[in-house]
Amino acid sequence: TPDLMAKIMSPIYSETLIQDISTMSAWQDLVNGGFRVVHRLIRATEWTGRRLAHEISCSEQAVSNLERILDQGSTASQTLQIQAIEILTELALDPPINLATETKEKLINKQLKVFLNEGTEENLKVTAGKTLALLSKTATISVCIMSKYNNIADQVTEMLDAKNKIIYRTIAAEILENLCTHHAMDTEHVRDTLLPKVTVQICLCNSNIYGFFSGECSDDAAIPIGIPTGKTGTGRELAESACGGG
Repeated sequence: TPDLMAKIMSPIYSETLIQDISTMSAWQDLVNGGFRVVHRLIRATEWTGRRLAHEISCSEQAVSNLERILDQGSTASQTLQIQAIEILTELALDPPINLATETKEKLINKQLKVFLNEGTEENLKVTAGKTLALLSKTATISVCIMSKYNNIADQVTEMLDAKNKIIYRTIAAEILENLCTHHAMDTEHVRDTLLPKVTVQICLCNSNIYGFFSGECSDDAAIPIGIPTGKTGTGRELAESACGGG
């Protein structure tokens, strides 16, 4: 009903949202629930979802609220940060919506900071990584990421380290694949710096990079990651080559 929809949408348009969630924990829970519904609605392909996404993107107050939530540092605000990241990602990925470049950059900054920080809470870290992976699938955004963040490929590659959880390595591999697919990286840098780090993980898994995507190890599956290695072969063959075998 219109009245119910108005209640759901009112927090995102509120001029006092940031102040309210900072002083009232109950209000924070209410806003989080409302944001979760908003995210589901704008993901829908029906007219209502498209209309809501457009209205939110055109509201300076709504976009400002979402951006300011990204800057909240308290533990209690992490659930709201997750919702804000997901909503802004949907807006950034929607072709008819021309989300401001500055807003996209703020979102990407937050995603990178959260995903690459070792001390980040897991749910927030996974959300930041997965949404960044979604954004990096888009050619224009991927090229923007690579041009603005010079060492991003190296930083993401570090996340492939075996000390990190498999979910983080999975996400890192997806991001790296997208960046390499949409951006002409220096072949020598890929060969001498990035590829060795990737193949080390192949050795540690005694398999291939497929393990990062499925959580399983398959010795004979071809490497799916879009890195211009200049080599061909199965995971086992490349792993043996990288590790000094055959």
